[in-house]
Amino acid sequence: MNRTRLIVAAVAVAALVVGLAAGLGLASLRTIHRPPNPTTLDTTAFGTIDGLLLFAGRDATHGSELWQTNPFSATTAIVRDIDPGASASDPHDFVRMGGYVYFGASDGAHGTELWRTDGTATGTTLVRDILPGSAGSLPRDLLAVGSTLYFAADDGTHGEELWRSDGTMAGTTLVRDLNPNGDGIDRYVPFAELGHTVFFAGSDASMGEQLWSSDGTSATTRKVIDIDPLSVDGGVNDLTVFRGAVYFAAETPASGDELWKSDGATTVQVDDIDPGPASSTPSGLTATPSFLYFAADDGVASRELWRTDGTRAGTALVTDINPGSSGSSPNFLTAAGGSLYFAATDGTSSDQLWRTRIATGATTRVAEFTPTNGTVRGSLAGIGSRVYFAGFDPAHGIEPWATDASGRSASVLVEVVPGPGASNPQDFAALGNRLYFTATSPGHGRDLWSVELPDVPSFPTLSWAPKQGSACGAQRVTAATVNLEAWLNLTGCVNGLKP
Repeated sequence: MNRTRLIVAAVAVAALVVGLAAGLGLASLRTIHRPPNPTTLDTTAFGTIDGLLLFAGRDATHGSELWQTNPFSATTAIVRDIDPGASASDPHDFVRMGGYVYFGASDGAHGTELWRTDGTATGTTLVRDILPGSAGSLPRDLLAVGSTLYFAADDGTHGEELWRSDGTMAGTTLVRDLNPNGDGIDRYVPFAELGHTVFFAGSDASMGEQLWSSDGTSATTRKVIDIDPLSVDGGVNDLTVFRGAVYFAAETPASGDELWKSDGATTVQVDDIDPGPASSTPSGLTATPSFLYFAADDGVASRELWRTDGTRAGTALVTDINPGSSGSSPNFLTAAGGSLYFAATDGTSSDQLWRTRIATGATTRVAEFTPTNGTVRGSLAGIGSRVYFAGFDPAHGIEPWATDASGRSASVLVEVVPGPGASNPQDFAALGNRLYFTATSPGHGRDLWSVELPDVPSFPTLSWAPKQGSACGAQRVTAATVNLEAWLNLTGCVNGLKP
């Protein structure tokens, strides 16, 4: 099989490893911020399917299509050209259920609909044409609960509502039309699973957005609670499962936007962090075995890191990193190796990497590399005991960084673009003993890269100098000390040769 250099979808790689093989060392990534545009591709999950990494990529012949890379045979190939030719099917929202990966895509005739793949061309098929014609039902927020896939879709009659699928055309059905007068599902709040029940932010004809749940039938789909019966909209957001309950942010006129929890039977406010009608606006909810961490503003310490054990008494400020009215604005919260990592500013330096030891609550800055510009330039990926991220310092520009095994320091993992340039890495994922990410290099756009895990030297550099007239196709670049590989883009090839 001939390897091809890929341009990975520029907006973001819709990378997915959806796994059937245990023990591959695969870790999940959580996207903290919702995409600003619902059509933007986003990294939604990682797993394995027969040891393959699936992602949305394009080359000179195909638009954005479904591709796979195999870390064991070092091969990368298109799985299926769903929308043939230069057109793009734009596969996205990848979720594994059983022996298949489910996703949204368009073949040009049916619009964006629900598809599934087993990693082969013949096993990549349309599940159901929910909205016949070229418009498409635009499935999103895919969530596998046991052998049932839940998602939001619009069939052109009921608006955007809750659907379910068992992977067959006949078994793909509308669960319930929550709002006969419009859309019943909030498009910016991902679903959550608790005990084989799906929780989501929904709206009916009488009330605005509230917390809903479903066991997959119309009869069991219900509004869990009206957060405030006198309010039109509860503003339910950031659904996160922790210790047998779904935690979320919600708003009432009496207490503002605060932290709530529900087990489906009982729903209560965890704490009114900023007392009265003011809002603490909890965000970035991140669960660990012992605590749920989040950013909030209590009106005194401004926006800082908080945690809760699920009780009012156990909800507290972790530390006031930036005393005063400005706050440290923690973001990109990610758990790894017994610590919670996040980006924050202490008032003298911006967006530095910090960590809190979960067992003790001790919070320290991991490293400060440039006080004025910060070091963290994107979401953190917790893989094993380390955290990987796009970081910056003046000597190396924006490159892949990683914490060391102790978590007390961080350094450049590899220089894709040597010197003070920037490769702007994104979409970190692990498969087998390799870390995958996308990055840009001069003249070559955004490509898929990989580096061996876990113990790579701190400052290896990549040297790439393709020869004049070298054949197009596989261009595997290896830095021997780190086994760094890149599959290079075919853009610029003329008559099968590089100009």
